[in-house]
Amino acid sequence: MIIARLNGGLGNQLFQYAFGRYLAAKHQVPLSLDIRDYRNLPQHGLQINHFNIQANFISDNQAHVPDLSRRTKWQRWLWNMTPGLPHWVREKPFGFHPNFLQTGPSAYIDGYWQSENFFSDIAETLRKELTLKTACSQRTYEVADMMRSHRSVALHIRRGDYVTNPQLSQIYLNLPLQYYQRCVADWAADHNNINVFVFSNDIAWCRKHIRWSYKTHWIDHTTTDTAYEDLYLMQQAECCVTANSTLSWWGGWLGRRTGQVVYTPQKWFQPHTLDDQYIPCDGWVQMPPTPSAPEQTQSTSRAA
Repeated sequence: MIIARLNGGLGNQLFQYAFGRYLAAKHQVPLSLDIRDYRNLPQHGLQINHFNIQANFISDNQAHVPDLSRRTKWQRWLWNMTPGLPHWVREKPFGFHPNFLQTGPSAYIDGYWQSENFFSDIAETLRKELTLKTACSQRTYEVADMMRSHRSVALHIRRGDYVTNPQLSQIYLNLPLQYYQRCVADWAADHNNINVFVFSNDIAWCRKHIRWSYKTHWIDHTTTDTAYEDLYLMQQAECCVTANSTLSWWGGWLGRRTGQVVYTPQKWFQPHTLDDQYIPCDGWVQMPPTPSAPEQTQSTSRAA
């Protein structure tokens, strides 16, 4: 059995599921999702249950499955030395490393796994499974129709804890508005009459600070509890401008429009923190986040 620990918001949950699903498919074993991190109702609740996933959930009443996330490094080492128990695999260091793909058929995987390289072999399977089984609001369906019938840009601005949490702000770049302006301008150079649909956890800030001539729609009917609706809407756009956020990463990866263009920051993290080189997908346009960076874009061409 493969057991994947889930934690964080919806984007993180999808990455954790995707790598677990890859390993389960590779070894032809069941996949279980450890959701015990959500027992205390953190800021980001469990939301992957709104999708057509192929996995079981592990909760507190299944005491035979170790809660390895709560153990010390020494206890985990002892666990891994015990025959017959699932091998605990921690993503350390952060980022894609090919050795993780060699994880065996009995494992507890604990990490973020933020790269398509962790699951590219089952991409089409995931695109089918990561569809909603929960109905969206009527307003969401109305906005989706509008996005499909226009030259639409889904633009995601992540603020919140990236700005207010000192620990996170030391890791994640706070992308300036110039990054978004240059992405939209780059795409608008080849497309007329575009409509920009703005997604954010701080829509009030976006309304106050965004100033451009493009027709703009503010997605303000969704909440943290309905992030899956934001993800559904992002998929409908002809162009997706991601933040350094896993939610909009999946909005681009799951895009439904033929020929969809995805822009993503060239750098996600502060210098000398985490490795972001394998986060962008092949063909995505990497835009320098600040005007002081070289004024050029590039597409990734890395292979697993």
